[in-house]
Amino acid sequence: MAKFNQSLVKLQFKFVELNNEYMNLNIVLSDRFIPVSPAQFQTIEFYINFPTEIVLDVSGKNMNSDTVLDDQGNIIKDKHIELTKVIIDNIAVPSLYLKKWPELNGNNNSYFGFNGQFKLKFLEKNSFTFLLKTLQ
Repeated sequence: MAKFNQSLVKLQFKFVELNNEYMNLNIVLSDRFIPVSPAQFQTIEFYINFPTEIVLDVSGKNMNSDTVLDDQGNIIKDKHIELTKVIIDNIAVPSLYLKKWPELNGNNNSYFGFNGQFKLKFLEKNSFTFLLKTLQ
């Protein structure tokens, strides 16, 4: 018997290297830890039970040497990870919602350009109510 609050989640990441090195990413769930191997594009899938929180633990960036600037201080190249897609029960989370959803210290962004723990909060009781919220 299927659980109404259980859903298959697929997270797609884009890793951008600098000097042939990538940042590190680990997915931390309430009951397990998933290390993510860096590749240009990487998709990870797993089941969650609503409500829950997914922690994206990002590390491996040297803030002094892993960003290249031009003479005016504009970023030319930056070692980072992007959360490019979230799919829940075969339904994609809208890209506009995705850009404002991951949270680090009260800031929301799907571009992870520094070390820290980003949080994806699923506060609803099931995927249906969560996905409905993303359309608002």
